[in-house]
Amino acid sequence: MRVTQNVVVRAAAWRDGEQVGDIGTLTLLFPDAVARQDGMGFPPTWGIKEGRPVPAYYTVDPEALRTPDSLAAFRTALHALPVLSLALEPDDLFGPEHGIYTHPESNGEGWERPVSVEYYPIDGSRGFTVDAGLRIQGGWNRRPEESPKHSLRLVFRKRYGPKELRHPLFGGGVARFETLVLRGGNNHSWLHWSGAERRSADYLRDPWMRETYGLMGRMSSRGRFAHVFLNGLYWGIYNLAERPDEHFAVARLGGVPADYDARNADKVLSGDEVVWRELFTLANAGITDATQYAAIGERLDVSAFCDFMLLNLYGANGDWDASSNWYALRPRRPGG
Repeated sequence: MRVTQNVVVRAAAWRDGEQVGDIGTLTLLFPDAVARQDGMGFPPTWGIKEGRPVPAYYTVDPEALRTPDSLAAFRTALHALPVLSLALEPDDLFGPEHGIYTHPESNGEGWERPVSVEYYPIDGSRGFTVDAGLRIQGGWNRRPEESPKHSLRLVFRKRYGPKELRHPLFGGGVARFETLVLRGGNNHSWLHWSGAERRSADYLRDPWMRETYGLMGRMSSRGRFAHVFLNGLYWGIYNLAERPDEHFAVARLGGVPADYDARNADKVLSGDEVVWRELFTLANAGITDATQYAAIGERLDVSAFCDFMLLNLYGANGDWDASSNWYALRPRRPGG
């Protein structure tokens, strides 16, 4: 049989009615098939929002393909970044009851689905195929009225396969990951509902901030851009990045997740917020002498915090309030 369309092949060996070994996954992708994808066979809507059906969106923008030169550029661009192919049961993705894409504002482990992940680098080096969990990631861009392209999170657990991914995704340095985030972009993106935001589309601000903080000598999450496919459908460019949670700390500093207090803005991810509250009590009372300043330093890496503030002010970050878009970590020990 000759294959000319994008297709996900899942295969397993059986002997005497029993499965032998793991299920293998291979996604076959063709640039011209991506250019003409129309979502045939996939649902025309993705659930209901405020009593109205959410229209599905599968096609490539015709403006990207309107001339032979633009079509050639499109083919070239598909080879310019690594490919991350995600394959899961269609009902887990788009089903009316259990689909994560039809219920994007639902969160937590109950809205995590098994997924097969394939990663293909552009330099011909060895990628990987691994089973993991997949869920919708983030806050504002979960809303269908904001964007049809939701951010995603990959979670590696024993129930799916290996408890962590081991691969040099970002070159040198740490190559162990229990969580990875696929950042789809929302503010200042080409998909934003506001024309003003589309005109100022900028996909480099967040990676620049993270990379610059790392170059300042600080522990910072790394990332890289990749083309993402869902069940053989092209889903766009995502920024594949580390999530700076307690597992991120373990991979760099050792120990186990319970050794760290970790928070995503106002949400506690690990440990508790006892020392966090102590820090704010001290700061809000005012620092008038060296003893009080030393007490702050037992709970806060002051020089790292200064660099964090300098970077965000220089980078004109306007989206980092008390409840969103930053992380904090500390070892759960005296002086941590």
